[in-house]
Amino acid sequence: PSDFLNRCFAVDRLEYPALTADAAWALGLFAAAAGRSSEALPAYQKALDLFTRARNWDNVAGLHNQLAILYGLMGEQRVAWSHRQQAMESYERHDLPSQRARVLLMDVARTASADGCPLVAIRLQTVIVALAQKDGDAFAISNALQSRARYFDDAGITPSALHDIDAAQRAVARIGDAAVRERAATNVNAARAHIVRRGNPAEACRLLQETIDHLRRIENPLLLPELYVAMARCQADQQLIREAGQSIDAALAELRSLNGGTGGAGRRRPHLDRQGAVRQGGVGIFV
Repeated sequence: PSDFLNRCFAVDRLEYPALTADAAWALGLFAAAAGRSSEALPAYQKALDLFTRARNWDNVAGLHNQLAILYGLMGEQRVAWSHRQQAMESYERHDLPSQRARVLLMDVARTASADGCPLVAIRLQTVIVALAQKDGDAFAISNALQSRARYFDDAGITPSALHDIDAAQRAVARIGDAAVRERAATNVNAARAHIVRRGNPAEACRLLQETIDHLRRIENPLLLPELYVAMARCQADQQLIREAGQSIDAALAELRSLNGGTGGAGRRRPHLDRQGAVRQGGVGIFV
């Protein structure tokens, strides 16, 4: 696919600007997924320039969001926030499609939460909930509510967190597609464990184990490393240090398994990055 995209990118951009912009964006996505930031950045920037000239504000906002994510992964947080601000300005000035707006706001809310600003995240996530409810998309509603529940919990507003997670559970029941419904149920279960952990770590462990067992039954291991780290935290809360260590070992084993199935060195970097995050999470439990 990358060879085809490179040929598209080489086409006279004045004659086919939309094709060139789409190809540049796709090349950026390929490079970013392979951990090649130095290739992704110019491709994203070229696509952004072309879409800006075409006044295609939907894609302009999307590219600012992609650049923010990429700069964030590179540790350039100030530049990342600059792109998030420009994406938000595009959202505020233009009537962006609901799905694009949700993705944009979701990234900003998640980053605000990670930066220790849960009240900002709650405000942004409330807009996402409203957009999802307006669209009537049960999967989007469930995801939006369970994310806001986490932010409420991080802010210490437990009643609102529990209210949202119950509403997210009800939304899951309205999802028609069985595979999508299972994925949403997994997200809600993990979020509920996050919320109940402070007051009842044993119940959080039960919910996490239930989710892990379910993912093993349906042979979907992608979320297992993070779930095992969450399990380790809950076990450490109960002074079950040996069990917490075993959960960290299980998380690393799952990451090694995932890394072994990537099929190429270029695709291993994201998994290695996750392994570093899991190791760091494990260290945080035992210090």
